[in-house]
Amino acid sequence: MGNSENPAAAQTFPSDAQLAVGPTYIVEVVNRSGQICDKAGAAVGGPFDPRGNWTVYIAGSNTSNVLQDQPKLGCSSDKVTLSWNNYDLKTTPRDFLGVVTVVVNKADLLAGGNISFTTFAPDTNQFQVVPATSLAAVNDLLAMEHDSRDPTNVVVHTFTGVPGVSTVTHTENTIAIGTADGPPAAVQPAGGDATVETNDNRMLSVAWQTTPVGQ
Repeated sequence: MGNSENPAAAQTFPSDAQLAVGPTYIVEVVNRSGQICDKAGAAVGGPFDPRGNWTVYIAGSNTSNVLQDQPKLGCSSDKVTLSWNNYDLKTTPRDFLGVVTVVVNKADLLAGGNISFTTFAPDTNQFQVVPATSLAAVNDLLAMEHDSRDPTNVVVHTFTGVPGVSTVTHTENTIAIGTADGPPAAVQPAGGDATVETNDNRMLSVAWQTTPVGQ
């Protein structure tokens, strides 16, 4: 996915990348290509196409000139959630159409057969909702958002229930955090652009973990 907010500058931005690090290996996926390396940087697998030999499910169809941008993935003990921003490709600049969130029955995914899921329709009151990766056992799926429209707060989203088993409900809780400015531009060596944009104040990744009693 490119920079949907500024189509004219899209080709000057790097591709969206996802990185995972384990005790021994590092896995990086950029759009549809991936690579596995050891901690010394030597390739031990790939490059590979992450769609090859996988069970592919359609989380949301795209037949109306809609850009499905910045997809984010999260999971809890019984749910997997995918959230993304919709933009109208027929307009210049592209009009924001809202956030779509899909909640999937995790047991169905692990079984590899038919799946049950619940889709929350595009919501223009949300932006860049990032589902949490749960690092401890919890059934509720949590997600967060923060952007320049409301820089002094974060919004915590909670998804309860399991598709195909019980009704999935969604609640929001706004938490004041003061201010959270975007990161500064990165200074570059002489001879090119003086600075490079590093990011903005949107949420990029979220993790949930319990705190032991007494800490």
